[in-house]
Amino acid sequence: MKIQVVGLVVTGLLLAGGAWGQGTLGLKRGGERRGISWAKPKSRQALRAHYLVELRNPPTPELLRSIEGNGQRVVSYVPVNGFILAVEGEPRLGDLDVVSAGPLDPADKLSREIGGGRAGRRGYVVEFHGDIPWEERRALIAESGLELRDHPDLVGDQMLVRGTVAQLEALATWDEVAYVFPASNELMNGSPLIGCAGASTTVGQVGALVQTIGEGWDGPGRGRATLQFAYRTLSQKMTAQTQQAEVFRALREWSRVIQVDFVEGSDPAAPRTIGILWGRGSHGDGFAFDGPGRVLAHTFYPAPPNPEPIAGDLHFDEDENWQVGRDIDVYSVALHELGHALGLGHSDVPGSVMYAYYRRAEQLTTEDITAAQGLYAGREGAGAPPAAPTTPTTPPATPTPTPTPNPPAAPTPPTTPPTTPTTPAVLAVELLAPTGNVQTTAMSMPMSGRATGVSGTPVVRWVTDKGMWGEGTATASGTGTFAWSVATVRLVPGMNTVTVLISDATRRTVGRSIQVQVAATTADPAAAPRLTLTNPASYSFVWPSASVTLRGTASSAAGISRVTWRVSNGTTGIATGTTTWTMTGVRLIPGFNTITLVARDIQGRETEQVVTVFRY
Repeated sequence: MKIQVVGLVVTGLLLAGGAWGQGTLGLKRGGERRGISWAKPKSRQALRAHYLVELRNPPTPELLRSIEGNGQRVVSYVPVNGFILAVEGEPRLGDLDVVSAGPLDPADKLSREIGGGRAGRRGYVVEFHGDIPWEERRALIAESGLELRDHPDLVGDQMLVRGTVAQLEALATWDEVAYVFPASNELMNGSPLIGCAGASTTVGQVGALVQTIGEGWDGPGRGRATLQFAYRTLSQKMTAQTQQAEVFRALREWSRVIQVDFVEGSDPAAPRTIGILWGRGSHGDGFAFDGPGRVLAHTFYPAPPNPEPIAGDLHFDEDENWQVGRDIDVYSVALHELGHALGLGHSDVPGSVMYAYYRRAEQLTTEDITAAQGLYAGREGAGAPPAAPTTPTTPPATPTPTPTPNPPAAPTPPTTPPTTPTTPAVLAVELLAPTGNVQTTAMSMPMSGRATGVSGTPVVRWVTDKGMWGEGTATASGTGTFAWSVATVRLVPGMNTVTVLISDATRRTVGRSIQVQVAATTADPAAAPRLTLTNPASYSFVWPSASVTLRGTASSAAGISRVTWRVSNGTTGIATGTTTWTMTGVRLIPGFNTITLVARDIQGRETEQVVTVFRY
């Protein structure tokens, strides 16, 4: 399902800074560029032209500002060493150290996803250079025989069209066109979408023709990296456990397919650390949020090209209605934005996590995995092409001193050489009960497992995508090994994603998730009552008023005698109705409120469900 939010824009923001040696242009279709040509491409304006310029070293904002004016301007940045220059007349680049320059080749403007036997009229997104007037864009589309389609959630300089591949190929020969890629079905049928405007930079906007930004955290080639993540501030819209678990799920999903390990840290400003915050308005990075609607979140690409400590940081707009599993879904937004934090641009494949107009996500697609494994070594069995041979590096560890052997009194066989310093054991968590996805009719279940490679005594937490959360216990069962258990994981009817998180004394965190389907069943005379909240539809939500009305259902083979509530502020009450019940005037205090719903049947058996409400 897509995220049904109208007019919201997720932007992946990038700050350019510093030089770090010769780089490449991360075009989706462009190979190595050679030579310098100022030939005039086909244009609606005889004197106007756009050139892709590659420098020997990355450009700085100051350097590019020095060449602007008198009929030329930089319209976009092409990481890491390039930019697109709009010129009226002849280019004037002074003493810039230019490696290559020339108009974009029409073939470089067409996504690899276009063609390949796709006949007939289909939907496409056309991105124009930012300096092209709207009337010229419309005229070019009409002259090419393409049908212009409107959509309120289009971002940047993009327009939606319908037509044939031949018509797109003709359109791409015009200088005004920057890039063309397939449109999703949701775009074509007018569904509300969230779009990602791409990277805004101090050098210029990064266009859709760019695949990657820099070499990733592992440097050139496809290697491995270890990154920390740490929170500056958390949202007040849901419990800390819920939002941290959803972000962790997103981190783990990327780590599942590439050799990038995420370790929880304590300092968001530390090098190679993804600092995570929820903020309002101006929040200290120079890119202020705009309140509810439009800008939803932004992310800073890796170092390089970004400077520390901002590199990799992920910021959410606290004014949005953050939820789990619906509407503005924390996991889906974090999954997309973390792709940017790893160095990925946008995908041209509709339905992929990194597509510029994205849906609510469950996991990475083959397209996302392949793109990520273009920057980093792949995990074994991740389902995408294997990584090229590398010599992986591991985080430095404090060497363990090896006792010096006593010199032998007489010649003896060689002694065992000193051991090589080792890295800390890998923290891992295993599920023993249940071992995987399950189907049940129960409204709760126990869980247990084993954690290895643990430093100190671990903390065991669990959370579901329905806002349920709690803690478990761990008991030492060997050196660095603990048996852990959770007595009761609360469930709701339907599909529940349950995540168990293990954090040790070094702040490393690992987790495992399973899906639990709670299915309807014929009433069992010996079974406890069933209790379901139907309105609001979420068990964790934000509310503006001093009281709230809750509605739901309850059932039992013996019959329901009553449904009651109690709030963490001390208030209690009895619902109106039994099998279909209503709770009116449930009082809330500012901040977090925990509401416990209790269904009691005629034989005295009870079932509880917990609702978390944040009143602002």
